[in-house]
Amino acid sequence: MKKELIDVLWTNCKIKLDESSKNGSPKYIVSGPFMKADTPNLNNRIYSKEVANKAIDALRPKVKERLVKMLVDHPYYEPPSLLKTGAILLDITNIQDDGFAYYKAQITDTNAGKDLKAILDAGGKIGVSTRGYATVTYEKDVTDNTTEYEYIGDDFVLESIDFVDNPSVIDTTPNMTWENQNNNNQRRNEEMKTLDELKVKYPDLYKKIEENTKTIEKQLNEEKQNIEKQLNEFKSKVTSFLKETKEDFEDIFVVKSESKLVKEKEEVIESLNKKVKELQDEKDKQVKALKEAEIEKIKASDKEFFDIEQFKNVFDNCITADEVSQVYEHHKKLIEELKKNVNTSPKTKQDVSENDNDNDEEDAKLVKKLEGLNKTRLTIGLEPLTMEKFKKEYC
Repeated sequence: MKKELIDVLWTNCKIKLDESSKNGSPKYIVSGPFMKADTPNLNNRIYSKEVANKAIDALRPKVKERLVKMLVDHPYYEPPSLLKTGAILLDITNIQDDGFAYYKAQITDTNAGKDLKAILDAGGKIGVSTRGYATVTYEKDVTDNTTEYEYIGDDFVLESIDFVDNPSVIDTTPNMTWENQNNNNQRRNEEMKTLDELKVKYPDLYKKIEENTKTIEKQLNEEKQNIEKQLNEFKSKVTSFLKETKEDFEDIFVVKSESKLVKEKEEVIESLNKKVKELQDEKDKQVKALKEAEIEKIKASDKEFFDIEQFKNVFDNCITADEVSQVYEHHKKLIEELKKNVNTSPKTKQDVSENDNDNDEEDAKLVKKLEGLNKTRLTIGLEPLTMEKFKKEYC
């Protein structure tokens, strides 16, 4: 017949605040040994390593599914109750080299779990107790032949682990490590929040960090300059290579339009240039028409002017009607002066004799007029006249 087995172990447990839960509050995680193998406990029971590991392996799948609840106190005379749940078992190990098997659990926010947290916050020690069933055999201690031990059979079934205050296994248990929320908050408040705080509290460390930062910055700048130098050298080599290749294989290089925008720009410029040329041609036609009209006007008003051989092409070098008018006025004035000189009555011998001294002055005037006439002819593109031809034509 299987016997109900309840064995308590004072745990060398560690309790800490783990990752935050969904509501933002930290999780209470407790861990420590829950049974010992191959050593008699205070109930004089001995669990062999093989028997213990077999039972632990059988319970582990339920632990992984979070189905095993750790109660606060054993349900000695009543069935297990969810209301007494103080933690959820998260993991269990087999017997380790030190002879102990270990557990890990999360304390719940149930009434029982809150009471358990309060005890732990106050520094109280707790024990854990295995709860299960097995057949047992009894054997006496060979050394004194009086102490009788219960050896747990191979059919041992481990049901759960509970928190209790009545130890059956007292082992050396140093003070457990307990990190509560207040201690965590205090440590967070002591953390350095700014570089200035770090500089004040740890000047040597800050100086070392600053020196390392400057060294890294210097190395980065040097590396940057080196990369830029290599990049410029590469660009220069590529440019030189392209230039030489273009010279050697000019036929394979085809100049293409840079973009559609450039093409549109060229088309607009070409269109504008065409319009400007059209306007200029129209203007030239109008200027030429005005010039011809002015010449026809002069022909109609002064036919004798065009009878003079030298004046037939006098307007060829003129561009505008104003230039035609200016050339005509100049030559008309010249003709009038020449006619005036020609119509002067001849001098008598006496007059000649009396005016011998004036001949030189008259010759000088003719030379001056000839120079003026030739200057005008050159201006309008006509050949200059000799004195002889000048006297023949104008005197």
